[in-house]
Amino acid sequence: MQRITDKYFRWVEWSEEDQCYVGRCSDLFGGGVHSDDELDCARKLHDAIEDVGNDLKETGSWPSVKTRPMQEVC
Repeated sequence: MQRITDKYFRWVEWSEEDQCYVGRCSDLFGGGVHSDDELDCARKLHDAIEDVGNDLKETGSWPSVKTRPMQEVC
């Protein structure tokens, strides 16, 4: 079953500046989640997206999808 939040691009990456993994979903919220473990960061990001999604269900006001994944062309 597809969730409405599945259409929003999300990513987890290592941050040299923060010395931890940072997970983001910029179309739904600013900032991000942090963890020393990549999988833990992905779980925290999933939970944050679900929390925002639950709040948006109540208001019915979903932001448009602006961030799209890009593929580098060699």
